[in-house]
Amino acid sequence: MNGPAPKTNPIPIPNLFAGILVCAFAAAVAAGDADTVVRAFNPALVAKGSFVDPRDGIKYGTVKIGSQTWMAENLRFKSDSSWCYRNLPKNCEEYGRLYSWNAASHACPQGWRMPGEDEWRMLERNMGGTDSGGGRLKSEQGWYRDGNGTDAYGFKVLPAGFSQDYGGFVNFGMSAVFWSAAEHGSGTAWCRVFRCGFADVYLDAYVKSYGLSVRCLESGAH
Repeated sequence: MNGPAPKTNPIPIPNLFAGILVCAFAAAVAAGDADTVVRAFNPALVAKGSFVDPRDGIKYGTVKIGSQTWMAENLRFKSDSSWCYRNLPKNCEEYGRLYSWNAASHACPQGWRMPGEDEWRMLERNMGGTDSGGGRLKSEQGWYRDGNGTDAYGFKVLPAGFSQDYGGFVNFGMSAVFWSAAEHGSGTAWCRVFRCGFADVYLDAYVKSYGLSVRCLESGAH
């Protein structure tokens, strides 16, 4: 399933210095075309719960936003082609593992799945649109230079950074990038990017061998 074209060149920020520049000058950079104004889902109606992955016993918080039940934490299940940021186990414990797209496609536990484009777009609509929804999903701390969000729904997007296909780790503290189940091309797939200094949810496409974060969606949710 193909999604809409990304707003800019899909090549990610290549190094730490470039990421710092993005944060430092975010106020001077346009975030993209304006969304049609939509009303955000009432945070008071969010239902919070928990789920224990029977494969490894890890417990995850969950949030039900509208008809969708999401894990409220990044997936930590250990699989082939998944990594801890800078190969430090403590980063996996707090920020989750980073998965290649192929590994991510099979990483969620039974009864859960990696979300596709329609499901990401529904979440974005529930957040009030792509231009402002990211700020409502980002965690209240941990982002570089006042890039924190309000975490209005308990979704807690953390700036886990990502890994590149040659083994480098970049943008810790400055971005969170989540795979979509939808392919963009033979070697790339769609993803959602949250950036410090920006309140949007940014549509992009990354190389499938990159290591990105995964949020699982309960099967049956639309």
